[in-house]
Amino acid sequence: MIETKRIVCPSCGASMRYEKDRLVCDYCGSHRSLSLRISSIRYHPLEDHLPQWSDREFHCSSCGATFEAPSYLHSGECPYCSSHLIAPAQNGYELPYILPFTITQREAYQRLRQKIGSLWFAPDDFKRFFKKYKELKSYYYPAWVFSFRIRARYIGRRGVDYLYTETIYTSQGLRRVQRIRTEWFPVEGEVDLGFEDIYAFSYTDTPMMARRLLYRLGESVSFREEMLAGQESYEYNTSTRQGFVAAQAAVEGELRAAIRADIGGDRQIISKIYRHYYDGRYSGIYLPMFWGSVEYRGKIYEFFVNGQSGEVIGKRPYSWIKIVSAIVIGLAVVALILFLLDHFGYIDISMPNRLIY
Repeated sequence: MIETKRIVCPSCGASMRYEKDRLVCDYCGSHRSLSLRISSIRYHPLEDHLPQWSDREFHCSSCGATFEAPSYLHSGECPYCSSHLIAPAQNGYELPYILPFTITQREAYQRLRQKIGSLWFAPDDFKRFFKKYKELKSYYYPAWVFSFRIRARYIGRRGVDYLYTETIYTSQGLRRVQRIRTEWFPVEGEVDLGFEDIYAFSYTDTPMMARRLLYRLGESVSFREEMLAGQESYEYNTSTRQGFVAAQAAVEGELRAAIRADIGGDRQIISKIYRHYYDGRYSGIYLPMFWGSVEYRGKIYEFFVNGQSGEVIGKRPYSWIKIVSAIVIGLAVVALILFLLDHFGYIDISMPNRLIY
């Protein structure tokens, strides 16, 4: 059985929760400031850390209840008394860094409402619902962070464009036109790139859409247990080796862009890439987000707010009435413009007389 603890309000004894740069009590309104200082991420030589987990049964330090929770739960609410509980780390490696929330839950609500309200093609009743929506929940998800270098040898072709003149036959007679032709040259070479602060979520149940959120890891602080109070959080359940594979995929676009720049010319073809990853180092961090969902006409729509930047992403329904109306209005505007241009003599859209047999 896993013993839990909670951050207790010194005034009323209720559970406190972390919000931005302080701990707050929702019962008596008292708060305690947290002194958070930015801490540069220190990396360690890359080694394989495997997730460990032996127990799913938790003991609430507030009401004394015993309950089962999802695997790898690190902090959350007691299902009986709703106290904010924090469990000790069960894995062999405790993530050393955490990214603070820089917006409150109220601010996250406002950003979500603004985003939904700006969606012109969303159904009106869907948009009205969010004026009173208050179901956002705050989360901390774990991620591996990597620093590494890539030495890549490539084989490809460089294309150089040049103009040439060609004579063609048209209804008005012979005409000289310029065309572009590309001459290709075989090339091979090598690039060496370095990457830092490349992160990969290390909890397999992290929603796929949430993985698109972008974070600035330069604002991280050393891990503090109090910052999990009031948040639902999980420990990692993927190895550093799995995370490193995801980090390699995350920089593939930059690698190919560097190779194309090294090839030069007007066009490039990359035939083969031989990659060598070295000087790999790692660390770990908790990343903040808000997550909510709503059921609308039988479908679930999820949305996420970045706890650092306030970025909002999610799925939304479309109003086909609005889309069709926009198309009709657009066609009507084009027709009106053509009519006015014809009326004032700028163009002639009259149809020629034709004999019909």
